[in-house]
Amino acid sequence: MQIGILRTLCWNASRGGSHYFASCVDYFSKRIWVYTMKRKDEVLKIFLKWKKIIETQSDRKIKPLRSDNVGEYKSDPFLKVCQDEGIVRYFMVRETPQQNGVAVHMNCTLLEKVQCMLSNAGLGKAFWAEAITYASHLINRLPAAADEGKTPMEVWSGKSCTYYKYLHIFGCPAYYHVRKSKLDPRAKKALFMGISTSVKRYQFWCPDGKKFVVSRYVTFDEATMINQNKREGETEATKTISSSKKVELLKTPVVPVRSDVIDTSPTVASDDEDKDDEEEAPTQVVSKTMVQVV
Repeated sequence: MQIGILRTLCWNASRGGSHYFASCVDYFSKRIWVYTMKRKDEVLKIFLKWKKIIETQSDRKIKPLRSDNVGEYKSDPFLKVCQDEGIVRYFMVRETPQQNGVAVHMNCTLLEKVQCMLSNAGLGKAFWAEAITYASHLINRLPAAADEGKTPMEVWSGKSCTYYKYLHIFGCPAYYHVRKSKLDPRAKKALFMGISTSVKRYQFWCPDGKKFVVSRYVTFDEATMINQNKREGETEATKTISSSKKVELLKTPVVPVRSDVIDTSPTVASDDEDKDDEEEAPTQVVSKTMVQVV
């Protein structure tokens, strides 16, 4: 099993205090695992944890490992672990993403999805950790053109993965059930943050309590979010059309009337003018040169 691993810095701290994330990608199935970190020296700890899970659950061994040519991947403890396990190391030359193309491309895809998810939900950058975890969950379960429409999970496990009813829009409003006294509300409003990795429950952000909660009994209100985004899009389109019309009006040339130039075009009197009792004086024909009054 050939694995590509990358460590990426995110400039904004997440709600949990993470500044980094490490992504592990299987070159064959394109399945991805994402782990958030508070410090970059946590890479070895995360790698050992991930390696044990993979080898136990799939009976596969990591053979080559491609990574960045940075200090945390070249530390003595990391090199010793790979040497003891018989893992061949390949380090990517700086500014040469082609040497670890699958992992680099997957990182770009992850960050693009995170940007779209946060923008669509109207959330700040502090929720990047939850967004990137949910984005990796979606990537592993969406059909890939490179694998003839199969999902990375299907290629990895050999089992079809076509159940999508539990997936919801990131950041959409939801109401999770609470157990209190008889007269208290039966549910509280929160924002959907993805699926909990430890238990089979949904994860939410509660704005009132400023905390994350997990719940299984939930009612999602995705229609409100979709309609709101639709109205905002229509408003922006209307503003764009009106502003474009104003620009066109401003670009229309305005020709000023010169008071010092006399019109020299011949005047043709109509039949109605001949019938009038009071006729205008004939127009004097002058040259097109400017007439200067002394």
